[in-house]
Amino acid sequence: MPAFPTDISWLFYAAFFVLFLATIFLIGLTKKHRRVIQTQKEKLSLLQKSESILRSSERKYRTLVESMEEAVFVIDTQGILLFANQYFGRLLRSEPDLLTGKPLRSLLKGTSVESLFDSIDRAFESSLAGKTEYKLNTYKGEIWFETMLVPQYNNHGKLVSILGISRNINDRKALEDRLQALVNTLKKQHEVLQSLSGEVYRVQEEERKRISRELHDEIGQSMTAIDLSLQLIKEQHLKNRNLKSAITECQHLVQQTADKIHDFLFELRPPILDDLGLIPAMKFYSRGFSKRTGIEVHFRCDKAVEAIDPEMKTMMYRVYQEGLNNVAKHANAENIDVTIEKVTRKILLNITDDGTGFLPDSVLNRLGEYSGFGLLGIKERALPFGGSVSIHSQPGQGACLSLELPLKPSQQLYNSQEP
Repeated sequence: MPAFPTDISWLFYAAFFVLFLATIFLIGLTKKHRRVIQTQKEKLSLLQKSESILRSSERKYRTLVESMEEAVFVIDTQGILLFANQYFGRLLRSEPDLLTGKPLRSLLKGTSVESLFDSIDRAFESSLAGKTEYKLNTYKGEIWFETMLVPQYNNHGKLVSILGISRNINDRKALEDRLQALVNTLKKQHEVLQSLSGEVYRVQEEERKRISRELHDEIGQSMTAIDLSLQLIKEQHLKNRNLKSAITECQHLVQQTADKIHDFLFELRPPILDDLGLIPAMKFYSRGFSKRTGIEVHFRCDKAVEAIDPEMKTMMYRVYQEGLNNVAKHANAENIDVTIEKVTRKILLNITDDGTGFLPDSVLNRLGEYSGFGLLGIKERALPFGGSVSIHSQPGQGACLSLELPLKPSQQLYNSQEP
């Protein structure tokens, strides 16, 4: 039987055991430390690669920005220039490094450069991108620029600066100015054409009036004289019945011719328009129109329209005449409702039929203006008076032609309905 170990032997074994455990612990700790070190090395390597990529990207970005033929700048919330590219410096004949750190407002001068600073203020206030145009004084003189402003934020989402990219738009502005000059010229020419058109219509109406009077005075009197002469011959106790019959036929022919001349005179220039006014002339024309076409015309009008200028009366009569003729030619209608009323400082003429109707776009030309159906002539007559023409229609639902005429301040009209 072995002897029990002494106290010293027990201590020796205990020390050995503790040393064994410590060795195992240190070995495990060393392995863990190695893993940590390896992880840190990997992170450091990744960080170095990221920094390398970032530096490369920054170099590319700077190269791109410096080579741009556009002025690029960055300012902080106080308006201090933080960055400017070479193009920006060339505009001000200075090195970009000498410009940074200075207030942008002190560097830029021009007749409309304040619009840039206003836009910068708005971008800081709203945190939204913006765009503005302004003239900048450069060594080449005043140049138009278009600047895009983009807010920039730090890692905490706080707005810290504004990136500005300014592009030379001098050529575009010059082109716009030339186009505007052409537009102004075209407007003036259009106004001249409108004036000439109005003058042509005025001269045309005067000539119609003159021809109408001459026909009435000369041809009308001659036809009356022929009829009286034939009547005298007929009453001279002629025994030849065939001759009397021939004279009677001739008298009928003379009367038909006189009626046709009368109708022609009314179409050319109705004397009633000058003698009695617009409303009687329209009513008279309506009765003749209904008799010729079988289309009933229902007419309502404010008596106050008689107070408008004679030239405007003539124009309204011609529009009314053309409107009714259009219905007769194209609408296949049975009834026409005509209203003339005063609304505030305007006169409205509406000609509404119960015909087949049509799509209004079908009578628009490629310029978006009315053409055909006599509509272009109606519009041209209304333009010199500041009038406008519109059409409302649908297939199967008839059509409404509307003429709107502004009144002059001197024309005071009072509503009074004329049945």
